[in-house]
Amino acid sequence: MRTVKNRFVPWIGHLPSDWGITRAGQHLTQVKNKNTSLSETNLLSLSYGKIKRRDINSSDGLLPESFEGYNIVEPGDIVLRFTDLQNDHTSYRVGRVTERGIITSAYTTVRPTDSNDSEYLYYALHAYDLRKGFYGMGSGVRQGLKWQEAKYIQLPWPPADIRSSIVQYLDDTCTAIDCALFAATGKVDVVIQSKQSIADDLKAYKQSLIYEVVTGKREV
Repeated sequence: MRTVKNRFVPWIGHLPSDWGITRAGQHLTQVKNKNTSLSETNLLSLSYGKIKRRDINSSDGLLPESFEGYNIVEPGDIVLRFTDLQNDHTSYRVGRVTERGIITSAYTTVRPTDSNDSEYLYYALHAYDLRKGFYGMGSGVRQGLKWQEAKYIQLPWPPADIRSSIVQYLDDTCTAIDCALFAATGKVDVVIQSKQSIADDLKAYKQSLIYEVVTGKREV
């Protein structure tokens, strides 16, 4: 177990002695790249903390008539949903882009100044989201949040080799958990209540693991 110095982040507590503290805005800049002339048609959405494809030709009434106002996003970008903070306390509000496409401009898109930090920054912001950090920051009638306010969020900043180890560990472990979750809920011979209990336990373990690893409370 690493010893701690007087490094303290309110949503985390004390950090390992060799870790620093940074702010989100020191490593991320907001991106506003409008889809003028419909140059991009790969429609993406943020769902349960994942960036997923959607059918742009769907008859879904929730889709707009035009996608020119959507933002073009690139692999490595991070998408943040800062709307409806007072009503929705269950959705995951952070997703990482893995392919070029377009996403609604109602979301905030930020891009790492160093592409090598993209995955770690995603996990750090996701951990902050898991601690419900965004909910106390909203303002206005709908409790919305802007990047100009969110960029001051404090994040743990370990040395580069530790950041790399954290990303690799969480990528591997979360993939294994997701596979176990799929296997558990896919068994037709398990009663529904048992399946739901297994799924809930796995989801809770995954959330706890991400938070503990990103904040240095568990070494990898």
